[in-house]
Amino acid sequence: MSNWNEDIFLERLMPFIQQNDPAQPGNCPDAELLCAFSEDRIAGAEKKAIDTHLAGCTRCGELHSRLVSFATPAAREDDREWTNAEIRLVNWMEGVLRTQEREH
Repeated sequence: MSNWNEDIFLERLMPFIQQNDPAQPGNCPDAELLCAFSEDRIAGAEKKAIDTHLAGCTRCGELHSRLVSFATPAAREDDREWTNAEIRLVNWMEGVLRTQEREH
């Protein structure tokens, strides 16, 4: 079993990103800072510096994109699909109950 999990995956991933990007040695933001940036919890010069870094570091840019997509709520289309499924289930159940009432 792997010792990677959702709670610590960024902390474990960032050293590999920093180590394997010779164009940006030591300049990659740490996991906590990248998460804060992705959640729009930082501002000012720090935000600008990370934004500039993401423009030049494809690995951090990709990780940022994934973090943002994690935080994005499910599409409304999914809600409609669940609503339609619930309506179909209710209609089916009512049909079954009506059939049972007629038989008794």
